[in-house]
Amino acid sequence: MRKIIIFIFISIIITVSVTGRVNESLINQAKHGSIAAQLEVAKRYSSPEKDWDFGLAFKWYKKAAENENLKAQFNLAKCYEEGKGCTISKYKAVKWFKKSARNGYAKSQYHLGNMYENGKNVSKDYKEAFNWYKRAAKNGNFQAKLSLADMYKEGRGIQKNYKKVLKIYKKAVNKGNPEGQYKLGKMYYKGNGVSKNIDKAYELYQKSANQNHKKAQYCLGNMYKLGKGINKNHKKSLNWYKKAAKQEYAKAQYSLGDMYISGKGTMKNKNKGFKWYKKSALQGYTKAQIKMAKLYYDGEGTLKDRSKSKYWLKQVYENKSTTKKMKKKAKKIWNKYKLWKY
Repeated sequence: MRKIIIFIFISIIITVSVTGRVNESLINQAKHGSIAAQLEVAKRYSSPEKDWDFGLAFKWYKKAAENENLKAQFNLAKCYEEGKGCTISKYKAVKWFKKSARNGYAKSQYHLGNMYENGKNVSKDYKEAFNWYKRAAKNGNFQAKLSLADMYKEGRGIQKNYKKVLKIYKKAVNKGNPEGQYKLGKMYYKGNGVSKNIDKAYELYQKSANQNHKKAQYCLGNMYKLGKGINKNHKKSLNWYKKAAKQEYAKAQYSLGDMYISGKGTMKNKNKGFKWYKKSALQGYTKAQIKMAKLYYDGEGTLKDRSKSKYWLKQVYENKSTTKKMKKKAKKIWNKYKLWKY
């Protein structure tokens, strides 16, 4: 039986690789009930480089999912979640994630943990999130282990336990994992659960940043800008901010805007400063949105436009992540500029 399955799998690879596209032979195998073929057809139709057709990808993922294939069930759930090839359905997405997760598929278990932690498509429930992360971690999902450490660190769904946090992060660091390096670095930088050690933090941030971890790159930018634990170096600060900003990290984009406006580490360039503030603001970073209101009001790096200044302050109020402190700041600017007039 095992030889037959291996033979079918090899024949599918050969069938696909002849042209790099979905051909009739492969589709016929899928129609005759080969789950491996159904998955391959779906994969091909969901690939932009191949025969991109999410409607057909959805159809074949559904067939394989109904044949109890766990990977197909996960992909079908993703289709329902994102509306790829079908109408978005939170209920059906959760249903298929759970079906796959209950049968031990680690990706679905991790995804459910993430959903419950953030209240996406389900009611926020930290205990449920912790339980799904734990199951995914037991099934070898490394990202779930890191998420468990975060839960232990914040006391979400479980009692705070820094010993377990350190154990998980150190294992990640030993594996050369950039996320683990960044998070352990952050603990040493702030002295959370460990003795504060800026040198150790710098070393770990450096390792993570060199693996293109945008948050670690941003943290290095801050360290060089402030001269915290290392000599101040605005050029190096600018360089690290650039790396993180190009990866669409809003905080780094904002800080890069600051560098260009102030001329630190580079020549003053208000137009470039405005450009990076705007990129950050469009991602919903409230500090950048407030900055945009000021820039449009004063005509700094752009033409004066009071209506756009008003628009960006309104965005601060409509932004769900805006803190009370930032709303208070926005209100002060609103009154100072008398933006209700525009």
